[in-house]
Amino acid sequence: MGLIEKTQETDAIAITGRGGEVLEFYTKGFPVWWSDLGQWGELAAAAMLLINYLKLRNRHRIIRRLARIDSRSGLFPGNVGAVLHEVTGYTTKRICDANFWFDFSLSYDVPPDKWELVEQRLSELMISLKMAKTRVSTVIHTIEWGTITLWREKFKREADQASQAVSGKLNIKVTVPTASIQYHFQSDYEAATYVFLQHLQKRRFSVAKYQGQLVEYFADDPHWRQVVTSNPDLLVTDGFLSLVECKSVKEWGPKLMLTKATIGELLMYGQLVTALTSKTAPMTKCRVVFSYEGEIEPKDRSGIEGFLCQSCPGVIIVLRSALQKALVDKNVKKKLRGLISLAPGFRDLSKRILG
Repeated sequence: MGLIEKTQETDAIAITGRGGEVLEFYTKGFPVWWSDLGQWGELAAAAMLLINYLKLRNRHRIIRRLARIDSRSGLFPGNVGAVLHEVTGYTTKRICDANFWFDFSLSYDVPPDKWELVEQRLSELMISLKMAKTRVSTVIHTIEWGTITLWREKFKREADQASQAVSGKLNIKVTVPTASIQYHFQSDYEAATYVFLQHLQKRRFSVAKYQGQLVEYFADDPHWRQVVTSNPDLLVTDGFLSLVECKSVKEWGPKLMLTKATIGELLMYGQLVTALTSKTAPMTKCRVVFSYEGEIEPKDRSGIEGFLCQSCPGVIIVLRSALQKALVDKNVKKKLRGLISLAPGFRDLSKRILG
């Protein structure tokens, strides 16, 4: 599901943005150990498993009925809610909260020699709740695999949404693989740029959402370390480092102008390229690519290009129109790939704007 990835530079395994989201979800579950359940082990375990199942099925009201099952059933003195309060310290109201769940499963937390007894208690509770049509095996399977299914469905929905966003932004019909949408994109245009760059991939040409991969280069430089902690948006690598910063029309407006804010950002990234080049291997080339959703007026183009050449030689701007053309024009696609990868013939390009 795209929860981990291998970093290009060090081959280390790192958690992706989606992996962090899943990890955060599981760390929020209330952890329960069998040894903490005491004399009510089988009953408490069965109740927690059933509560998790009911929450996965969005049947929250039944949980209150479960908590009220009392000694008339002949199972135990008191009621289920009282037992759970004794072993967890939480009230029925808290346990019924939609965001509350027990980090507890049969196969992982219950000793194998107790499985049959727990399943028996689970069956008895289900009968008391008139859930006879639901099999105990179904409840167990749903708990063991239900959250995985939920995450897969969630990623698929996000992939479908991203496909629609990309299609709208680039005026093309494109399908985004579920595994690719493992990141939190800041805008639809950033997602569109990411997917388009996937189409540029050739051999080991690698495109990834930026998640702090450059921090290690600035271990002894607090200023740039802080800058690269969350910047840029995307990273393209293959013996080179191309940092991709995506700018939607909401950020830079529909027409690019050299305002104080845009000049400051371009200069900052130009300085970052210089700093990064000094930290990498001699043969590693570095560049910053601004993927811009808007347009540049013909009368402003030469001025912006001159500014880039003189003040930010390591920075280029690629317009959305160039991304669109590259999908159907092989020459534009080759040129764009060459600009991003700093291929021979493109490293000292006089033109710094493509589109």
